[in-house]
Amino acid sequence: MSDGPHRSLPMRIAWKKLAERADMASCSPAEVEEAVCPALAADWRNEVSDQLLPELRAALRTESTGMLFPDQLVRDLDALRSKASSPLAGLVIDYTRQAAADGLRGEAALNFAIPSALQERALCCLRQVGEHYHRKVSLERTENVRHRLGVAINSASIDGLARDLLGGRVSPIGRAPAKRDGLDEGVSL
Repeated sequence: MSDGPHRSLPMRIAWKKLAERADMASCSPAEVEEAVCPALAADWRNEVSDQLLPELRAALRTESTGMLFPDQLVRDLDALRSKASSPLAGLVIDYTRQAAADGLRGEAALNFAIPSALQERALCCLRQVGEHYHRKVSLERTENVRHRLGVAINSASIDGLARDLLGGRVSPIGRAPAKRDGLDEGVSL
């Protein structure tokens, strides 16, 4: 990485690389966008335990079979929330609770909760990057980085990442964005 405000950004390396791409005028919007999902996947890998999804599925499955105690799902989700060891895991549980309150059960609840939690995490990181850049560089450059990150987050395939995480088809590590280091792979015209 080159010198710049992204180097002192107090975030994981994937978010630093995303901020660097958003800051470089030579990176196209597509190149910024392709770094969003790997950054979110890195957060997932580091913050969400492998047991969380099976535990959520078990709680949601128990509720869908028609229990004698209708408050059991709320108690199960509260117990999971108290064990949540990270903000992202807590977000997933909170959105699962919201989905259940809206009447969603089973996989439908998780299909709402996971992308919602990932989207909220992405927007939180956008604000964190923006605040850091605001302290380090000019307002014009900060606004440019915020805008480029916002566009990238809005157009990234966060729903696709969520489906992959739910289906277990892809490791939640994510693919690193492609490097372009050949002479013919320069800035797109």
